[in-house]
Amino acid sequence: MFISLKISNVDKLPPGTATSYAARDRSFEIGRENCDWTLSDPDKFISGRHCEVRYQAGGFWLYDISRNGTFINGSSQRMAGPHRLAHGDRVLIGRYVVSVSIDEGRPASGHPQIRAGSTQRELPPSTGRPLDFSNEPFFSPAEQRPGQAAPASTSSALQPPPTPAP
Repeated sequence: MFISLKISNVDKLPPGTATSYAARDRSFEIGRENCDWTLSDPDKFISGRHCEVRYQAGGFWLYDISRNGTFINGSSQRMAGPHRLAHGDRVLIGRYVVSVSIDEGRPASGHPQIRAGSTQRELPPSTGRPLDFSNEPFFSPAEQRPGQAAPASTSSALQPPPTPAP
């Protein structure tokens, strides 16, 4: 299942703030600091970790973990417990109105979309595998220091140094 969150009132955003966030079949955090979707908030209405969206039982559930509250669909009452997010929901986080889109068939990058004019750039997607250098030495023979041979394998670097002869 795919979820997309998008800030509706982008006029309130400082430049460089991600205007949207998308994910597929996974949980994520929203807040002012060190979260999957970090929202700029110089006035500190948004908590460092403001809310969590948990993927559970085939749906996305919103949990308020903030000091100032998270509000759903124009309610003046802060959330009292978990809320199953539905397509079309509107969530108030600090001063930001966030529109919810849920779709069963769209791909998700899991990365925030950056506002135009930002200096932030998205990294290319990970392959999920470590890079393969085919056991080639890092330095060519010409690049090695004189008098030093390249290690026989990467595992030899993990061995203790040889014991000096008595």
